[in-house]
Amino acid sequence: MNSNYGQVAWVPGMTLKELEKRVILQSYSNNNKSKDAVARELGISLRTVHDRFQDWREEDKRNESATVDQAAKDQIELQRHRFGIGKSQPGVLARELPAELTTPGKQDAKPDAAAAMKEAEHKAKAKVEKK
Repeated sequence: MNSNYGQVAWVPGMTLKELEKRVILQSYSNNNKSKDAVARELGISLRTVHDRFQDWREEDKRNESATVDQAAKDQIELQRHRFGIGKSQPGVLARELPAELTTPGKQDAKPDAAAAMKEAEHKAKAKVEKK
């Protein structure tokens, strides 16, 4: 092995899967990103190298999707907190919140409680006048 090669060490708590990934990625880096050279150096099949890279890509996609899902949940929780909507009201979702929070570019706008009250009073008076 060349002396410029990086070293990969096992750390207590590290799984064999994590260690395998580190070893393969270090070999990949040391071999100018040649999967053929990785397979030869580590004594594994080229198919195994390709399979591992595919597994890691899929894992990254799953993690990315989970991160996006969590960000959406966090945004809804922030909206609930901002408007005093508790989790005991599960029917209240982002689509039912004021437009300034669900309209792109208006997330930073603060709701004007007085204006909302005036609008509600105006609508109530309009209903009474129609009768």
